[in-house]
Amino acid sequence: VSQIVKGKTTKDDIVRMFGEPFSKTVISENEEKWMYVYDAGTVKVQGGVFAITTAQVTGQRKTLDILLRNGVVINYTYLEGQPEYKQY
Repeated sequence: VSQIVKGKTTKDDIVRMFGEPFSKTVISENEEKWMYVYDAGTVKVQGGVFAITTAQVTGQRKTLDILLRNGVVINYTYLEGQPEYKQY
């Protein structure tokens, strides 16, 4: 992430650094948003016969959002934290 330079890094550079994005969204004719997500972790669950009684989550989520204009990075955000898991 530290290698990304706003106004200089191209989408080809990004693909070389991180591979293809998780998602691409067209914002306008010359802008698009790319999103990369990395999750790693474990979930330990205990339950009874019919229901989960406890769940322990450990891990990490990394998210990189990149805004490109005419194929060049104009802004990006990078976040790290614990993944969000929903209990059903």
